[in-house]
Amino acid sequence: MKKRFFKRFSQVLLILILTFTMGCHLPNNKETAKEFINACKANNISEIKLMLAMGVDPDITDDGLTGLMVAAYNGYIELTQLLLKKGANVNKKYYGTASAAWRGETALSFAISGYAYYKKHDKQKAKRIEKIALFLVDKGIDINSQTEDGSNYLMHASWAGMESLIKKLIEKGIDVNFTSPDGFTALMTASLSGRYNVVKLLLEHGANPNLKVKKGKYKGYTALKLAEKKGYKDIVKLLKQYGAKE
Repeated sequence: MKKRFFKRFSQVLLILILTFTMGCHLPNNKETAKEFINACKANNISEIKLMLAMGVDPDITDDGLTGLMVAAYNGYIELTQLLLKKGANVNKKYYGTASAAWRGETALSFAISGYAYYKKHDKQKAKRIEKIALFLVDKGIDINSQTEDGSNYLMHASWAGMESLIKKLIEKGIDVNFTSPDGFTALMTASLSGRYNVVKLLLEHGANPNLKVKKGKYKGYTALKLAEKKGYKDIVKLLKQYGAKE
């Protein structure tokens, strides 16, 4: 604990020294970016406030990662609010090298991933992440944004089982029958993931149960066939009630 404290103290001290020698302004370079993102990971609000006051761009990236993405994934509500207040871009996308799977994802995408993980490991943190996700939507997120693979927020939220976010996205006008390049829909994603409540929610808002996957492993499959393949009998029954055909 002491070691960690002195490490953070020395880092903050370095920032102060650099600031003093450079006329109260920090350069937006790689070193600053790394320090800023590390401070965000540690949820060190005082250091982050100091760096922002010294001119650090709230959207500065360390290998594509922004502070807002870090805050959203980890359920740091105060940090999320601070960065947005300072002008962080809710629609900025990740294009780093750490993971190809993250390419094209925004802070909201990171929040959904964080929710899916912490729902199993830390329910309180998952609740905080859920609040952040809803907050980001209200702060001007582009609901039609897509990741590199052509999927969208509704598909991601359906996979994670984020019912409150799905409702919010539908309220904002997202297309419930949006299809990715391979033909997948949010309903298919929910059916494949065994998300009964999500399947019901999507069907109630007009999701078409008879669309088919266009290519890939599940080519020709409907939401019904996907649910049957996974053995989700309750979802199969529900889909049939809403007109799903064999």
